[in-house]
Amino acid sequence: MKRVPKRTTVDMSTKLGRLEFSSPVFTASGCAAAGKELDQFIDITTIGAVVTKSVMLNPRSGRATPRMAETPSGMLNGIGLQGPGIDDFIQNDLSWLSQKGAKTIVSIAGNNVDYVFAPLISSVTMIREGKVVALAVSSEKRAVAFPNIATMAEEGYPQGQFNFWIGMLAPAQTPKAILDKMNDEINFIVDLPDVRDRFEKLGALPFKMKPAAFDKFIQEEAVTLGEVMKASGAKLD
Repeated sequence: MKRVPKRTTVDMSTKLGRLEFSSPVFTASGCAAAGKELDQFIDITTIGAVVTKSVMLNPRSGRATPRMAETPSGMLNGIGLQGPGIDDFIQNDLSWLSQKGAKTIVSIAGNNVDYVFAPLISSVTMIREGKVVALAVSSEKRAVAFPNIATMAEEGYPQGQFNFWIGMLAPAQTPKAILDKMNDEINFIVDLPDVRDRFEKLGALPFKMKPAAFDKFIQEEAVTLGEVMKASGAKLD
């Protein structure tokens, strides 16, 4: 008499943040659209989730033709983000997925940002490579790294001055003697020609303060930015 081994059930459930899924197997975004075609071959409710093709706010036609090219090693595909838009997706795809009872993760895509306020130090490379156009700097004076970029005041917006700054802080109970010693050493380093040159090439302008002056500066910034936050109407949810 031959023994038949018992079947064992493996718990494949997994969590993604607060969400629970029956399996860690998800479709890759774009590879199964909304899952309708795939459901003809497997029951999509048996996998962890359907990750949809990226959905945009408005319909998008994708890249102009030709979209494919043959190479000695295969095919190149450049369709781009083509889609019917969010309204059509909700009406036709999301409703179908909901009726199927399939766990769904919706991939969302947006357009390029038209403009943004960003620290110059984080934008230096993109400016130099021509990937973005710098309209103005918000500092009082023009940046040494980009003397051809006007200030906000020069462009007619004198109230647009704002400095993105980075400072060094110490624990509140640090003895004054240690704070003064660290401040002297940091200011000495900042004044070294090669360090200052490096800062300026990165689009930054080092400025020195004594601990008491820096503490006052932070408090003034908190008041100013607090007023900006109130005027904007921004609230914590």
